[in-house]
Order: sequence, then C-alpha cells, then structure tokens
Amino acid sequence: MSTLMELTIVLLVCPAALAAWVDARYPSIRPTDLRRVAVHIGITGLVAFLLLRPALIGVGMLLHGNTGRAAMITVACVVITYCAMVTMWAMRSAAEMATTGRR
Repeated sequence: MSTLMELTIVLLVCPAALAAWVDARYPSIRPTDLRRVAVHIGITGLVAFLLLRPALIGVGMLLHGNTGRAAMITVACVVITYCAMVTMWAMRSAAEMATTGRR
C-alpha cells in the first residue's frame, strides 16, 4: 500500500467510521434541536479552520521524529472525527425536519 493510500485511510475512513459508531452507540449526546447543531457547526469551523494548523505545528515543534508524527496524526484524527460527527448530526436533523414537514 502506498503512503498516500494509508494516510487517506487513517485520516478519512477511520474517523468517519468512528464517528458513525459513536453516533449509533451514544445517541444521547446528539443535539436535539437545530440551534445546538448550528453551534456545533460553528465550533467545528473554528477548530478545523483556525486552530488545527497551529496545534499541529505546536505538536510538531514539541515532539520530534515518529513520536511527533504519531501525535500530529492523533490530533488530526480527533478533529476530523468531531467534524464527521457534527456532519452526521446536521444531516440527521435535516432528514428529521424533512420527514416532519411531509406529515
């Protein structure tokens, strides 16, 4: 397997599968109304677009070699998993609103 393929699996497929599992296993943490989902979408944007890069640079400066790479991948996976969970929550809220509107 190429390095790019492994990185794709680690940074996209694994967090998406983990987010789906957490969403199915712990439905009580899912926000119930659209306002809370919107707050989570805002937090996701803040974390993913403003804080992730400085966090990865900071981890890379503190830890060197394989330990630094593993820590950076862990931080990125945590953020991507949270973003995937929020995306699932938003899609679920939209689907519930659509089915409620039909009745």
